[in-house]
Amino acid sequence: MNPRHSGGDDTVIEDLESMGAPADVIAQYRQEQTQEHDFEVFPENWEALLIFLDASTQWRYRLMATNMGFISERTGLDYTALEAVMRLRRAKDKADAFDRIRTLESAALEAWHKS
Repeated sequence: MNPRHSGGDDTVIEDLESMGAPADVIAQYRQEQTQEHDFEVFPENWEALLIFLDASTQWRYRLMATNMGFISERTGLDYTALEAVMRLRRAKDKADAFDRIRTLESAALEAWHKS
């Protein structure tokens, strides 16, 4: 997945340059984007992963007030949209896919909330 759906790596680099990011930050970004991020997916998880990726724009957010303004954070997938994606993908066992997707959702939320 591209870091930004609107323009990809080139746009991110242009944005970094236009905002005056240091050369080492831009170089680090370029290096990170050229590294391979392959990972193994067990066959029984493949369908759930595809559905999860297809639903990647269907996150719910909550808005929180802080002393520095407002921030938003993901709270979970929109399950109504997820169900539609499962129908479109013709998921074989929707209940099993849902359980596996919730595991992916939980791991993604945990990773985002740590950063």
